[in-house]
Amino acid sequence: MKLYGVEMLNKKEYDAYETVIDSAKIEGFEPTTESVQLLKDFHEKKNKH
Repeated sequence: MKLYGVEMLNKKEYDAYETVIDSAKIEGFEPTTESVQLLKDFHEKKNKH
């Protein structure tokens, strides 16, 4: 599954990122493939520690 061009591992991950992105869009955030990938990379790196 892809969200804004970024591959998600499963439906649970897809839904979680979609919720975060939709919340940010209310505040004016315009998601791009690059910004979604950065968000995912940051979150994955944070969880490895």
